[in-house]
Amino acid sequence: MTYTGNLFSATLAIPSLFAIIIGLMLLHRTQKDSINYLSLIMFSTAWWAICYAIDLTANTQEEILGWVKLEYFGISFIPPLWVFFCIQFTKNDHKWSVAQRLGLLVIPCLVIGSVWTIEYHDWYYQNMVLTQTDTLFLLKFKAGPLYILFTVYFYLCLIYGLLLIASRYKYSNQIFKSQATLIIISASVPWMANILYLAGFRPFGVIDITPYAFLITAISIGIGLLRFKLFSLIPQAREKLIESMSEGFMVLEKSYRIVDINHSMRLILGNTLPSYVGAKLENALVGADQILSEMPRGLPFMTKFRLTTIHSTEYYHVLASPLKDEQLITNGYILLFRNITEKLKDEQKLMSQHETLKDIAHLQSHEIRRPVANILGLIEVLKMSGKNSLNNDQIEYLSLLEMEAKSLDMLVRQIAKKAEIVEN
Repeated sequence: MTYTGNLFSATLAIPSLFAIIIGLMLLHRTQKDSINYLSLIMFSTAWWAICYAIDLTANTQEEILGWVKLEYFGISFIPPLWVFFCIQFTKNDHKWSVAQRLGLLVIPCLVIGSVWTIEYHDWYYQNMVLTQTDTLFLLKFKAGPLYILFTVYFYLCLIYGLLLIASRYKYSNQIFKSQATLIIISASVPWMANILYLAGFRPFGVIDITPYAFLITAISIGIGLLRFKLFSLIPQAREKLIESMSEGFMVLEKSYRIVDINHSMRLILGNTLPSYVGAKLENALVGADQILSEMPRGLPFMTKFRLTTIHSTEYYHVLASPLKDEQLITNGYILLFRNITEKLKDEQKLMSQHETLKDIAHLQSHEIRRPVANILGLIEVLKMSGKNSLNNDQIEYLSLLEMEAKSLDMLVRQIAKKAEIVEN
């Protein structure tokens, strides 16, 4: 086993170490899934570059193939990791099931299996020949069908991820746009290098310049981390706060398209659209005309909104705040939806109880007072008509009855007075 050092392998150590450092910094600064995927891309790239650097120092075909096999543990998983990063970064992860994510790993696993058994078939490399250029021993080959399949898969994953970012770019806030711009530019560099490699631009006929291009990617993201605070705590804190809100949160641009929406708002809307970002408010929210009619004035407003679906009717208190630029021109709105259905039910219950108490007060003050007045009148008649025929005990009993009836009448009058206050 003999290895010969050279300039190409030495310079590959730089992007490798830089990618590892950036990946560790990303893991240290945040626990967001999208950033974790970006870290894994960095580690996969570093593994690929390190193995390729050692590959360039090998002097036999067996040694080169051994390092090529190790390289593909990094190369194969970069495309699916890129897709996973993009769907998390653009908040489209809810569209991907576990089965779909596992399905995206089938081709990488197939490629690894093919490369590790490359001596027994020609599905991946065909007509392999070891050549020497100065101190470099290089492996020339013809692309097999699985190599072509993996190349197509590689670029489909790249294009899909870029389309996800681009589709959200137009309707996003400035924080997302600055992050997305740096990611798109950084990601494009190694992909362009790989295109040049596939097109035949290869130093010494076979050198792959793609790992070197990742040095530019690592430096770009490093600048974003250290100088421009890409993925800093501020946007992370904002996202966690808004996503954890029980109220529905939505941001509209000036044409009333949705540019941001939290989890609670998606639940309110019923998740009826594949993606709400970029959708017009009237297409996402039933009865949105009630809210839209207030917006042309460019002023903050509050309104009670009823949302009726197949399953239920819910009531919301909607608070709308305009977004204005430096010239005080309205460029959009922030909408906050607070569910007041239970509050309204409680208010209705209290109103019902209030009406019941009013009925009771009315009954006590009017219906009960009438028989009391009749009793007092009868006592007065008995006292006058039986003045000469009643004995002393009977007169005393009538006096006691009259006293109690008057006490009851006074109590009823007090109830009537309080009932009048309740009614007013």
